[in-house]
Amino acid sequence: MSQTALKLDLDGELSIREISTLHARLMEARRSEGPVTLDGRHIVRVDTPGLQLLASFVTERARCGRQTRWTAASDVLRDGARLLGLESLLALDSLQTDSETH
Repeated sequence: MSQTALKLDLDGELSIREISTLHARLMEARRSEGPVTLDGRHIVRVDTPGLQLLASFVTERARCGRQTRWTAASDVLRDGARLLGLESLLALDSLQTDSETH
């Protein structure tokens, strides 16, 4: 297993329509013993199954003592996570919004 950092660009949709592709990408990244950095700045649509899968990924890595962090998250991702009460679990509440960085 690799200790190197892994970056995973999440773009397009985190939805039931893309769940099998998302699942495959996350399961591959799940094996990384090094930190995984997620970039969600280009996510344009989310739904409950997509966010639940992402939450499961982050939670499992944390349970194994593995770090997962964000470089960016779109408003759509943040709003969906907030609506489901997953913002803190996904550690999205630690990111600054675009308006806070300008």
